[in-house]
Amino acid sequence: MQAIPPLKAQAGTRGNLPDKLARLARSPFGQHYSSKSAGSYRKKGLSESSTLPQRHSAVGISNFGIPIRKLWLIGAALVLISLAVATTTYAAEVIVDDGDAGYADTGWSSATDQGYPLDPGMDVRFTADGDGSQIATWTPAIPATGPYAVYVSWTTHSNRATNAPYTINHAGGPSGFTVNQELLADQATAGGSGQWSDWYLAGTFTFNAGSSHTIVLNNNADEYVIADAVRLVSVSSDVSGRKFEDLDGNGVMNGSETGLEGWTIVAAESFQSFSVDSNDTVGMTSNVLANGEVYLVRVGGTYDAGDTITADAKYSVRPPNIYWTDSVQNYTSYGPELLDLQVDGVSPDWGPYNTGHVYWLNVLGAGAGLTFKVNDIGYPNVGSLTVDIYHAIAQTLTDVDGLYAMTGIPSANFIVAEIPQTGWLQTAPGGGFYAVSAAGAYANFDFGNQKTPSISGMKFDDTNGNGIKDPNDPGLPDWRIRMRDMTTNLVTTRDTDANGAYAFENLPPGQYRLTERQEDGWVETLPVSPNRYDVTLAQGQQETNKDFGNFKLFEIHGIKYEDVDGSGAFDALEPLLENWEITLTTPTTTLTAFTDSNGAYSFTGLGPGLYTLTETLQAGWGQSEPSEGSWDIEGQSGAVFEGANFGNYRFASIRGRKYRDDNFNGVRNAGDPYLGGWTIELTSLRDGTKQTAVTKANNPNKGSYAFTNLRPGSYLVREMLQRGWMPVNPAMTYHRVTVISDQALEDVNFGNNTIRNYAIWRISNPSSFVSPLTIQGNQAVVPQFEEAAPQEGDAAVPPNPPSIDVPHLTPPTPPELPKVPKEPPVNGREIARKVLESIKRWLPNNF
Repeated sequence: MQAIPPLKAQAGTRGNLPDKLARLARSPFGQHYSSKSAGSYRKKGLSESSTLPQRHSAVGISNFGIPIRKLWLIGAALVLISLAVATTTYAAEVIVDDGDAGYADTGWSSATDQGYPLDPGMDVRFTADGDGSQIATWTPAIPATGPYAVYVSWTTHSNRATNAPYTINHAGGPSGFTVNQELLADQATAGGSGQWSDWYLAGTFTFNAGSSHTIVLNNNADEYVIADAVRLVSVSSDVSGRKFEDLDGNGVMNGSETGLEGWTIVAAESFQSFSVDSNDTVGMTSNVLANGEVYLVRVGGTYDAGDTITADAKYSVRPPNIYWTDSVQNYTSYGPELLDLQVDGVSPDWGPYNTGHVYWLNVLGAGAGLTFKVNDIGYPNVGSLTVDIYHAIAQTLTDVDGLYAMTGIPSANFIVAEIPQTGWLQTAPGGGFYAVSAAGAYANFDFGNQKTPSISGMKFDDTNGNGIKDPNDPGLPDWRIRMRDMTTNLVTTRDTDANGAYAFENLPPGQYRLTERQEDGWVETLPVSPNRYDVTLAQGQQETNKDFGNFKLFEIHGIKYEDVDGSGAFDALEPLLENWEITLTTPTTTLTAFTDSNGAYSFTGLGPGLYTLTETLQAGWGQSEPSEGSWDIEGQSGAVFEGANFGNYRFASIRGRKYRDDNFNGVRNAGDPYLGGWTIELTSLRDGTKQTAVTKANNPNKGSYAFTNLRPGSYLVREMLQRGWMPVNPAMTYHRVTVISDQALEDVNFGNNTIRNYAIWRISNPSSFVSPLTIQGNQAVVPQFEEAAPQEGDAAVPPNPPSIDVPHLTPPTPPELPKVPKEPPVNGREIARKVLESIKRWLPNNF
């Protein structure tokens, strides 16, 4: 075996180390080590020895590129000193030595007892400098896909190469570096302490599981090249922080500001970066995004769009205006999508405008690339936008306090960013994300967001027209709300959603005017005087409850009919009345309509308010419906009030005469005289009202009475019996009669005689005693209204129209009325009996 030239002598052997300390010293990562239980321990290639104390460094790399911790060995004491916040987690390691199966070379030689930093007695491989054709290859078996810290080792001497060339073939491709093998590993590390060390850290790279990756060393160097061992240590990172609402927008969480729950925080590795030429009419297509994987797209920059317009991914400005707007000034007819950076032909929501012109978008991979192109109507433009795509490797949600934490992130080179939400502007961190360039544990990665200025409200059906959003007023979907920027005069619209809600978000501070587009058949009830909202927005201000109330014009329908029976309700066969005037009044308006040939009328296009509906009575007619003479109707949005009917009747009358029934036969005979000055009482059996008439005392109408202008219905017609008189017809002193519309009921007569005359008549006519007692049931025969089946050729009568349930349209129920007069009736039979008993006392016993 060829001998390697003498090694450069170095002081620093360690002797008589306890076994535990020796293992810690030899293997700072706690996995592989060399040890000797007692006696001296000699570093390979060193001829001189020395004793403790000796300093040894266990090196991990933070995001600042400095050692994370150091082990100080003083005698038998072990002291741990933390030098930085970030720490490295070592989950697993793989070592391939030059004598292992995973090592291979071409044309290299061995040097015995040169295998430091591994166990004594092992060798190293070496070769002279050359053209790079002499290659040493390490093929590690990677246990799991992820990031690994790569270390290499060698033995030092003054005849070693100062530029030994390594290549690491990792998942991201090849990465090359050189080392100065005249130096110790720690001295060769940039920024190293110059102290003796076992391993040289080449960097952290991602490897796929298996044996597909290699580390290669060749002899394209200036002197001897040493191939010893490589070491891969699995590393991961932890990040934590808080998501908070930055009320004042200063990027720092103040005492009064609180955390935001339910926001997604993502750790993502760089996937691809490129520029999109604003003058490119085809577009730039990204690499394929894996199906189902989450990606973050970051776009930054501005470009010259011509006509003095400067634009970014979503917004533009055109002097003399100083405000950036979504719609291009002077080109608003082309819509807000003009000059947008579109993705696959669609303008995404890039979020609110920010002065850094940086916008984020999260997308889900679909197994294809994304095409980015500026949407313009005319080219050329000048300039480009930068697109950075990141692949999410971990994500989490903030808790109720806004806190989040991700542990074991399988990367040492990634960013931490938030998934943007509509209506929020990011205020921290300044660049929009945190960058991690080395594995470690990182805290205080905080994200601040401030609500963007916004205007929101609801469009509702003002069912009672009171101009207030009442609890039961429903929202109106698909109504268009207009917002005018009073600075730029640009108009933006929103359509209300299924619940009637609308919102204008991501607005720059300024003055705005909100109106609605009116729909046919509706009137606006909120806002009024003026019918708009003028709003001034400051940064972070949200204007809510800018509601629009509308009332759908309503209708009133009804019929006019002759109420033949006076019931106050329309019956199917009752005739309908044409050309009657119906009047609708409000405090400010009077409307009239005339009934048509079917007795129908209607009022349409009515707005909110309280309406009174009346009719103009015609001579000779009375009203039965509505009972109070008019309908009071409170407008309801979109309602159709049916059944606001008017019932009328022509006046009826009841007439008769009062006579003395001299022969007590219950019928007026030619000689029976008429009686004047008798009171006749009429009682309505519908409502109990009474009226009286006195029979005339003089000829030619002596004894007559009359009740006129009567409503159709049933009545009790009763005589007021005078002292000393008894009824003959009717025996109970009253008639029960029914009259219909326009009926003149005659001969409702009353026959009476004195009790004395009856006694005398009874003495003279003993065989006719029963005669006056058998006529008590005699009553006038009056016509009764009956419904007849329609005959052929009769005019069609519309059915009783259905009515909606409107309480104020329902007439009151008439009170329960007595069926007989309140005064006790006088029975002719009873009177006669008492008279006969009284006169028997003075009649002869044989009478």
